[in-house]
Amino acid sequence: MSESDTPSAEQLDSAALIGELRRAKVSDLLAGTCSMLASMAYGKLAPEVGDLEEARLAIDALVALQPLLPEDARRDVQQVVANLQLTYADLTLAHRQATREESEHAPQAPQDEDGPAERSPDAGTAE
Repeated sequence: MSESDTPSAEQLDSAALIGELRRAKVSDLLAGTCSMLASMAYGKLAPEVGDLEEARLAIDALVALQPLLPEDARRDVQQVVANLQLTYADLTLAHRQATREESEHAPQAPQDEDGPAERSPDAGTAE
């Protein structure tokens, strides 16, 4: 048997990958994807990160995938989604309160004690 007859490492890797994909179950892939999305959502909701937009996207993806999951995995994901939604709501509320407090304590432009100056009726009219 010559070297040209032996499969290359790349061909062996490709064949192994094709074999793995043929044996893989889509339901397992979906469950793994949900696990990864949940981990990402929790990470985005961490106080030091607080990336609400990315967290919301991950939560929405989990909700969209739920109907495709087997019953036992669906129940687990529903519980995770409920917890994520509560954490998201708490963080959103805290963010809004902080923003409101910042705007209340921000320096405002000084105003005249008498209020805005009134223009005389003929001000700005040419004679």
